[in-house]
Amino acid sequence: MKRKLFCEISPFTYRLSMEKEILKRHVQDMLRKTLFARNRTEESLPVVVYRHNSLIRRRLGNVNMQLQENKATNLALAVKHIDGLIIRPGETFSVWKLIGRTSKRKGYKEGLTIAKGKPSQGIGGGLCQLSNLIHWLVLHSELSITEHHHHDGLDLFPDYGRQIPFGTGTSISYNYIDYRFRNDTRNTYQLRLWTDDEYLCGELRAMEQQPHTFHIHAENEYFSHENGVVYRNGEVYRDVIDRVSGQHLDRQLIRTNHARVMYDLPQQKKILFLHGFYASGNCVPALALKEAFKDKATVLTPDLPLHPDDAIRLIREICDREKPDILVGNSCGSFYAQMIAPIIGVPALLGNPHFKMSDFLRERIGSHQYKSPRADGKQDFTITEELVKEFEEIEAHQFFDERSGIAERDSCNIYKERVWGLFGEEDTLAHFEPLFLEHYLHSYHFPGGHTPTAEQFKTWYCPLIEKMLQEYPVNDREQAL
Repeated sequence: MKRKLFCEISPFTYRLSMEKEILKRHVQDMLRKTLFARNRTEESLPVVVYRHNSLIRRRLGNVNMQLQENKATNLALAVKHIDGLIIRPGETFSVWKLIGRTSKRKGYKEGLTIAKGKPSQGIGGGLCQLSNLIHWLVLHSELSITEHHHHDGLDLFPDYGRQIPFGTGTSISYNYIDYRFRNDTRNTYQLRLWTDDEYLCGELRAMEQQPHTFHIHAENEYFSHENGVVYRNGEVYRDVIDRVSGQHLDRQLIRTNHARVMYDLPQQKKILFLHGFYASGNCVPALALKEAFKDKATVLTPDLPLHPDDAIRLIREICDREKPDILVGNSCGSFYAQMIAPIIGVPALLGNPHFKMSDFLRERIGSHQYKSPRADGKQDFTITEELVKEFEEIEAHQFFDERSGIAERDSCNIYKERVWGLFGEEDTLAHFEPLFLEHYLHSYHFPGGHTPTAEQFKTWYCPLIEKMLQEYPVNDREQAL
């Protein structure tokens, strides 16, 4: 059995350990002779470096909203100790040197805190939102961060209206877990902070204009499953930009996230991709789709059989088993998708749909090879007159499927909003946008040919797929039908 730390023995030993750390921090500051910023003024410095407003009452999982109300009180008390603070060259800012110890006597209430990686509550809770805001302002400046703590390794709450990248927050606890920065420039800075009915508001001001502007953004964000545990991953970068020329001067990695997710993720969406006639489930668009939606959605990319009846039968079997949230097709795959989407009750994105496959195949009777590898290893196939006739039969009722029991008029009335088309402006094989618009409403263009490149697919197809998944969630299916 693992030996307990002294602070873990009892609440008393925990409190004793905490007081020891508080005393140690006081002694350290005294010995180091740090020059702390303490002077405040009601007069604002002339230059606004950056401003940001942070919503005070946010729903955080199942946390009691009364704690959010109490947080509003705590923030209103705390900002009065910092608003107007001047940070001169050589001075250091400290959250706790200004706010001091929170207590009921000072008017602070029970607010949300984090203890041992879990939501808790304590007097003065919620002040992390204040240090978060200050940190976000400082990231847009030339100031040097000297102490910054995270709620390390944990993603505690799902995103509700998140405005800044995950991983740019702070963790503070009086006084040994602080947020500090130092002014190593020749410029003088000022913090202006206040609250209103909804927001915690902040401005970082300066005496002179900064030579640079800064842009903070997240990249490579995804969820991963590791030994039965879900982690949130990503990187946060700060771009340094010359204020006058707009030239990008530097790209700084300021945070790498690998945080254990402490809440239940919503069930992943499923995307069924249907490839073109000469392609396979391993074609360039299929691989681009899988890469774009890695850890965001399950992407199914089956190899479709040569004969249309077999292909439709396989697609229906996959849909019955996997229950996809959307069908995405290209070329012949779009031909199948627009027929099947109304039957199974899901939206569909049709990329360069080819509604006259029989005409296309009639000009190509003979032996051919698939252009991307298939799972069964069989790359050779033959286009015959019989195959052309099979497609002709299906084309005759592609907008009126007697076998499904959905009439053309009814199907289009229901799905004219939920089947979208995407047409390449340089497509030389399929020109069916006018026919598409006879049945559906949403038509889009992209600067590409019949088969999109990986970059084109990610740039033009994927945003539409994400939009359709949001607009037509799975629980709308029965209502649509």
